[in-house]
Amino acid sequence: MRELSGQDLFIKISAKVLPLSAQIEITNNCNLNCIHCLRNTSIDNELTIEEMKNIILQLKEMGCLCITFTGGEPLCRKDFFEIAEFAKINGIGIKIYTNGTLVNKQNIARLKALKILEIQVSLYGITPFIHEKITQIGGSFKKTMDAIKLLKEYNLKFHIATMIMDCNFKETLKIKKMCEKDNLSFLPDFILRPTYQVSLE
Repeated sequence: MRELSGQDLFIKISAKVLPLSAQIEITNNCNLNCIHCLRNTSIDNELTIEEMKNIILQLKEMGCLCITFTGGEPLCRKDFFEIAEFAKINGIGIKIYTNGTLVNKQNIARLKALKILEIQVSLYGITPFIHEKITQIGGSFKKTMDAIKLLKEYNLKFHIATMIMDCNFKETLKIKKMCEKDNLSFLPDFILRPTYQVSLE
């Protein structure tokens, strides 16, 4: 059997309209309170572990190759690793969008074992003052920077993402230079979206 090239695979997937990748907000919970966040904090229910596994199996059957887990903060879910490991054993690649504050020495080995395709870490400033002006949580800058050091130490593939706003645009180039120094990809985002902070009553 002839081995498919990347282009052949893309053509085959496009012809069948297969979901090459998917993004799942596995929780609405977050340990930060970022001023630009669009999540609806009035909704606190989330899918059960069995519902999540069912979705993953459906995506697998449809031909999905990669799932990006986001939130909220995906690591806020106590069963996050069970969900991610289920995707992995079913042959689906994993990406994660995280604020990094819950990445620590206790779970970094489990993240490494998942062979994650890429992790996106949100960093809003090069100083605690600016970063925490946006996250509204004291100590969050140090936790995120500690996570970046751990990810580098354990050689996990990751990049830095920064939402650019009036309050942090002067630090954007400094973040970019930090990324260049550490050979990290830098993803600035200038598109703000309306929040869902509305009552459902």
